[in-house]
Amino acid sequence: LFDGRITLSGARFNLRQVSRVINNPRLQEKAQELADASVTLVRDQNEIVPVDVRRLRSVHVSLVLGRGAQEETGVFETELKSRLERISFSRISSSSTRSEMEAAYQSAAQADFIICAAFARVVTATGTVGLPEKLANWIQRLSSLNQPVATIAFGNPYIIEGFPQIPLYLCTFSNADVSQRSAVKALLGEIDMGGRLPISIPKIAELGTGILRNRIEMRL
Repeated sequence: LFDGRITLSGARFNLRQVSRVINNPRLQEKAQELADASVTLVRDQNEIVPVDVRRLRSVHVSLVLGRGAQEETGVFETELKSRLERISFSRISSSSTRSEMEAAYQSAAQADFIICAAFARVVTATGTVGLPEKLANWIQRLSSLNQPVATIAFGNPYIIEGFPQIPLYLCTFSNADVSQRSAVKALLGEIDMGGRLPISIPKIAELGTGILRNRIEMRL
């Protein structure tokens, strides 16, 4: 019978103990605090963020999936749905058809505000740190709409090299659940934004770049 223990490189681990550590409320709270502090506003040319939800009539969210269906976006979607009444979603990946992308584009064009959430990781031995050209072109196309577009990079901050002209760029450096939650809180003004780039992005931003923004004070 399986006793809840595994052996890795000669060391034995009790999975029940690992689970207790991972689910420790204090550690989860600390992880969320670190994720909140990591959110970095790299660019906001039109000073759009933070966005006041009371002024949003309709929002479209384009989930750009660097690894296709393998990307976990559930927390991000749930957090947005809990705050916004009129919201729609589209999922774009390298396997998306032309008709699917056109339908997503039309949905975005009808919204007052667009969130473009790119889930992309740096994958070693691929020779690239960007998104596939098809997805980079999609983000560039969205940014050409008249509505304000907030582009969020979950994981890989270098993807902006594929669409360097976008006016608003936010980085979380991770696609973990806490980072997805932090992105929503930062975008909608629930937390201060004070993150700084731990790297430089060639021709885009220098090491230490980060625009500071205060949270929105909600008054009844």
